[in-house]
Amino acid sequence: MMALLILTALVSCQPNSGSPRDAFKAFELALKAGDTKALDSIVDSGSKDYFRALQPWIIVGNEESLASLNPFDQYLVYLIRMHSDSLSESDWKDWLEQLQPDYSIDPLGDYLLGILEESFFRSSLGKVDSFAGVTAGPLYRHRVDTGIRLRFKREDSWKVDLKSFLQEQFEQEIKPYLSDRYKNRDRVWEMLQVEYGDRMNPEIRTSRVAR
Repeated sequence: MMALLILTALVSCQPNSGSPRDAFKAFELALKAGDTKALDSIVDSGSKDYFRALQPWIIVGNEESLASLNPFDQYLVYLIRMHSDSLSESDWKDWLEQLQPDYSIDPLGDYLLGILEESFFRSSLGKVDSFAGVTAGPLYRHRVDTGIRLRFKREDSWKVDLKSFLQEQFEQEIKPYLSDRYKNRDRVWEMLQVEYGDRMNPEIRTSRVAR
């Protein structure tokens, strides 16, 4: 019954996100239901393009090739791999196969649920306003301001700018590691190891499929 109520509410909220707050409510409901197709329809096109391009790196990037990515991209690849540790090698191969031109795959899939559930855990949206062409509102967790503003973009309807949110979250987390103490060190990897401990093991830096 509860699942039916969530899905009914999701359908009623999704078709036209009349305001940024409506878009956020639809996003929350889709995330709670684990409905990645609905999430895909609520996120802005720039974020979808970004995650479409990131997926091959998540699957086949190795320590050497991942070093060529910018720190934010590395951060997401490592986090997504950590949250996807239940996937078997055949699952990773199937995912890679689905990225071929003959297939049509949604940019936002199950692979993002872990990181999104963690990032939006018990969150709420503060007052949304627009300034200098940017529409955004503060994100609260347990009624405490996270210091991150969730942006929205107007396309066919209001959409959640997911990439900018995750990037701002990353920039907030990496700040303590930008000092000279971490100069010439892998700041991103060290930060994630401190935060997640043994879950962030060296195996995460290797390709998910044999090449």
